[in-house]
Amino acid sequence: MKIEHKAIFLSVIFGLAAWVLDALAGYLLFYRQSFLDNLLLHIHPHEIYHRLVVSVSFLLFGLIWWRLEIERRTLRDSLARQEERWRVMLSNIGDAVMAVDTSSKIVFMNPMAEQLTGWSFSDGQGRPIEQVFHIVNEFTRLPAENIADRVLRDGVVVGLANHTVLITQTGQEIPIDDSAAPIRDTGGSIRGVVLVFRDVTVRRRKEEDLRKSEARYRAMFENMSNVVAVYRTEDDGQNFIFVDFNRAGERIENVSREEVVGQSVLDVFPGLREFGLFDVLKRVWATGQPEHYPVTWYQDDRIAGWRENFVYKLPSGEVVAVYSDETRRRLAEEALKQSEARYRTLFNGNNDGAFVFGLQPGGATTKFIEANEMACLALDYSRQELLNLRPEQVGVWPDSDNNGDLTTKLISDRHVLFETITLGKDGVKKLVEINAHLFYLHDQPAVLATARDITERKQVEQQLRESEERYRTVIESSSDGVVIVEGDTFIFANQRMAEILGHGRPGDILGHKISLFIHPDDRSRVMDYAYRRQQGQGAPSRYDLRALRRDGSIIYVELSAAMIAYYGRPVSLAFIRDITARRQTEESIEQERKRLTVILDGSPVPTFVVGRNRLVMLWNRACEDLTKIPKEKVIGRPVDSRIFYSGLYRPVLADLVLD
Repeated sequence: MKIEHKAIFLSVIFGLAAWVLDALAGYLLFYRQSFLDNLLLHIHPHEIYHRLVVSVSFLLFGLIWWRLEIERRTLRDSLARQEERWRVMLSNIGDAVMAVDTSSKIVFMNPMAEQLTGWSFSDGQGRPIEQVFHIVNEFTRLPAENIADRVLRDGVVVGLANHTVLITQTGQEIPIDDSAAPIRDTGGSIRGVVLVFRDVTVRRRKEEDLRKSEARYRAMFENMSNVVAVYRTEDDGQNFIFVDFNRAGERIENVSREEVVGQSVLDVFPGLREFGLFDVLKRVWATGQPEHYPVTWYQDDRIAGWRENFVYKLPSGEVVAVYSDETRRRLAEEALKQSEARYRTLFNGNNDGAFVFGLQPGGATTKFIEANEMACLALDYSRQELLNLRPEQVGVWPDSDNNGDLTTKLISDRHVLFETITLGKDGVKKLVEINAHLFYLHDQPAVLATARDITERKQVEQQLRESEERYRTVIESSSDGVVIVEGDTFIFANQRMAEILGHGRPGDILGHKISLFIHPDDRSRVMDYAYRRQQGQGAPSRYDLRALRRDGSIIYVELSAAMIAYYGRPVSLAFIRDITARRQTEESIEQERKRLTVILDGSPVPTFVVGRNRLVMLWNRACEDLTKIPKEKVIGRPVDSRIFYSGLYRPVLADLVLD
């Protein structure tokens, strides 16, 4: 029986019992009637009222008890349902939930908390939260603050610091974020702490992917060769404000990103309306349809150039303009047109004949594609007649049976030079040099061949060979050594030069440094002369030096040098003469002169020597003693008789002899 039914039943029983007990008490104590009369039949009205009051009181008490029990059961069931609902909710939410009491011991864990911590609720219940909820800083590895203690201490909601890692019971590390809040009773007192935390591994990965994606976007944005400008609108599409601007824009427009972001596009580019792009921006913003604005000339007081724009609208409502600086391309196109005009002028103004023809597989050629005026003149054909002929027909190119090696070389080297004989319309043959270059015309191999009449050149070359032979004969027959020096290296020497240096043939010294054959005491002087001569500075063209022969002996040579062009290169041409014997004779004469000078200078007889030029060459000490004139004042001066005749001029014997 339910407790509320028991309350009604007991209240009725107690009411009846009170009636019976009152009747029994009256029977035993006050009345002499029978118990039955006193219970039901002969009852005093006052007794009836009294019994009814007692019975009704018991009945009212039973009804109140019944009502209170109904309300208590309803409240208990409601609380049970609510508790079950919250338990089911907390057990099935995606976040982990833990609750601790005021001593920071675990009193609740939902399945997600069990899964993340690695602890079951049965194992973790009653344990300190630090044992189950073990968290550290991801980078420092230091234990994180116990947020439950902080909530209990401060009574506020607390969130975990960034980069917090949960270490599970098995040692696995899981990045998490969480918050903790106090559990308060109806009086506001803290009864515990609830912690809500979640595994942010996937979110971290998504954030990292998003960061990488943003970095890729930014890298592409900043490193694009085209300018990218992002605008937001103001005044219902009547103005556009810079939101972003990449490096290409900074470089091309000569303005920094910081200077344009937040500024109106018309303030940065005041010529945009006249340029026509501002209307395009408004249309794209209004319609959402992308537009291509073709290459157009833009100019304001700061910059000018050709620009090509592509404009589109982002889902965010921002408008993007991607454009390129076409100034160089347009200038290049203009330069190409001018180049083509110059090419046409040069092609037709060339003094050599110029031909263009196609090259087919196997070495066969097509008809002439182009020929300049000189080619037509040299072969005595009109341009139209020549364009109907093949190169083989006029001798510009060998026929396919004989051009195999030539074609192979042309294809491999893209250039070939050869001599051939052309045949003109009038039958005249000419010796020409063909300079052929391979190129591609409309993706097909073609040949540009220039033909130069080399008849006169061949004659000149023959004369030059003969002249060179005569020159070589003279050089080889010369009694002097002849060398050509480039830098400081022998590149030519005749036989006589080899003999002077004690070598059997010129090849023994070619390629060697000239410094190897110069005496060390003369080496720096000679090399300085050579360097100055090659640099066009002043240097002696003729001088003497000491040379070293192959056997180490020293000889004296006389060198005469000059700068010449040798195969187009500046070199030194030097003639070397062995003057050793002459130097030895001069040294013997000088020694004899010095010996005679010593004898005369020591003679007691006043003696002086006059040269053929009537200048005094010797004035001995006896003359100095006689005349009291030191020799320094006389030597090198004309002889003067007044020295000897007291100021009177009279001829002396030297004058008579010289006369």
